[in-house]
Amino acid sequence: MLSYVFIGDKMKANKLYFLTGITFVSVLGTFLHFAYKLTGNNFVVGLFTPVNESVWEHTKLIFFPMLLYQLFWMLLRKNGIDSAFSKSVLGAFAGVLSVIVLFYTYSGIIGYNIAFLDISIFYISVIAAFIVADRTPLFSKGNTQSGFMILLAVLMIAAYIIFTLYPPRIPLFSQPQQ
Repeated sequence: MLSYVFIGDKMKANKLYFLTGITFVSVLGTFLHFAYKLTGNNFVVGLFTPVNESVWEHTKLIFFPMLLYQLFWMLLRKNGIDSAFSKSVLGAFAGVLSVIVLFYTYSGIIGYNIAFLDISIFYISVIAAFIVADRTPLFSKGNTQSGFMILLAVLMIAAYIIFTLYPPRIPLFSQPQQ
């Protein structure tokens, strides 16, 4: 079936990619929310999952599952790193920004945060991430934009590791007020 989808109908392949991606990132992100505690606060797990309730730590729930999904998808298609990876990085970055903007907008307006809205923001941001990835035109191989997106992914991974170990003392990296 997958070979038919990839060869026969590009629209079906895009729909499959989009729907399975949203499902994969939503399910894995939800599981990863609890992974650090479930592993007894494992140091390595904490580099890729939230170690506290800060907004920054929770953006890991979109970023890493989305990159993992894209790597899986490229292996399935037997392609190397291609422009689809760049689109996914841009989408993941948009998802991260969506979490931050939506959380601080609503909590700034009402003065506190509500767990139901926080959870909803995660799922809305996952969908937004895939819409951005889906709507971004493909970059040509070897294109400067593709190289920039790969650099952005590496910088984001480095930022997650550094700021997990040494969080700055600003609200983005602190536990939100209930």
